[in-house]
Amino acid sequence: RLAAERCENPSFAETIGFGLILLSDYDRAIQLLQRVGNSVNGTNRYLLGLAYSLKGMEKEAHLTWETGAAFVEKQLAGVPSSLTPLMLASLALIKGALGDYDSAFEAIQTGEAVELVKPEEKAILRAVYGILHAQQGKASEAVEALRNSRSKYYTSKEAILYPRLKGIANTPEFQAY
Repeated sequence: RLAAERCENPSFAETIGFGLILLSDYDRAIQLLQRVGNSVNGTNRYLLGLAYSLKGMEKEAHLTWETGAAFVEKQLAGVPSSLTPLMLASLALIKGALGDYDSAFEAIQTGEAVELVKPEEKAILRAVYGILHAQQGKASEAVEALRNSRSKYYTSKEAILYPRLKGIANTPEFQAY
């Protein structure tokens, strides 16, 4: 609790905010993510919108994601491509949350095409690809992408906690994951 109240670092706030969301403590997640503002890659905007959405505040979620997408797109225009994969992953999550899956998948493809993309960035991009498929109810594609991501964050045990994966949690594909 103390860490959430004193956190001023946007990157650290992402981790704490995500943890609060997983614990269904949406009020504290919202307070924290509002207070620290934008992270460089836009993840805070995605998480803030997610907390609003899970709390039933759809208007606030939509507005947060729209401003988050604009923020990330502006950031992308001003940085070298080698720094963009994580920003594109955040943009894909935001676009997916807004229901714009074409733009979300395009952001993932752009991120994977970056020259010298790091293995851990590629894993995150693949995991986001899986999350986007899960949001669409496409369990086979989601599980395949999560498996291919080899991400330490989305093993079957941890993924079940993630709100955007709960819709496929009881499918045979996910149960076998």
